[in-house]
Formats: sequence, structure tokens, C-alpha cells
Amino acid sequence: MEQDFQTGGNDNIFGETKESCLAAINKILERIENPLAAMTEERAAYLQQEKEFYTVLASKIGE
Repeated sequence: MEQDFQTGGNDNIFGETKESCLAAINKILERIENPLAAMTEERAAYLQQEKEFYTVLASKIGE
């Protein structure tokens, strides 16, 4: 099994609390809005869908 060195093998990136989950979502949204490299139109469309998903998820969790 491959280990994720970024998380030390802990794949629970959202944490255990509402606050940690929202913080993780905000980090994901930040990475979507500030890509490190140029993107194809297909990739940009995919990331737009991801952004919409995580925005809705954050609003549901924040309720």
C-alpha cells in the first residue's frame, strides 16, 4: 500500500470537527482558485465543477 507522505498516512484530511472540515474545504478552494500551472479548458471545466461542489458542501456544513 502506498503511503501518503503529505499526511503521514492519515487520509482523514477533513478532520473530526466542523471547523477542521471547513478549514480543509477552504484550503481545497484556495488551491482551485490559485493553480500552480496553466490548465487546459477541460481541466478548468473540471475544477469549476469541483469548486461548485466544495462551495455547496461548505455551506451545508456551515448551517
